[in-house]
Amino acid sequence: MERKIRFAQPNCAANRCVADVAPSAPLNDGAMTPESPIEQSDFDALLELLDRDTMREVVTMFAISAPERMTVARDGIVSGDARAVATAFHTMRSGCGQLGARYLEELCANAERSAKAGDLRDTAALTDLVALELERCLGWFREHSWVDS
Repeated sequence: MERKIRFAQPNCAANRCVADVAPSAPLNDGAMTPESPIEQSDFDALLELLDRDTMREVVTMFAISAPERMTVARDGIVSGDARAVATAFHTMRSGCGQLGARYLEELCANAERSAKAGDLRDTAALTDLVALELERCLGWFREHSWVDS
């Protein structure tokens, strides 16, 4: 029996739009769909450790590297390089966790697992969801003046 998992797409109206993904690797149910793409308490905890300038540098590095990781992941999907795809999502996931982008972190973990399982079709669907959530996160960083527009 094939299991369908519904991932909410945060950019859809009132978070009601979903994408069905039939994963071959075990994935969570995608239930985490926060109002804010950034968990403020996690972000504030890191900010307590860093001064504002250093925090701005960390966020800027993420804002540059995450889209680069997305390009690597998409290229890996096209070329069939599941290992490169898994590595790209693993690397991106680490930055998400540090900055409080919990839903994006969850999506990256799902995409990483799917790539490790060798199912690049499912990974491609998850990659689209990651891209949508990444844009929400980058928008939050711009809105809160952590990166330039």
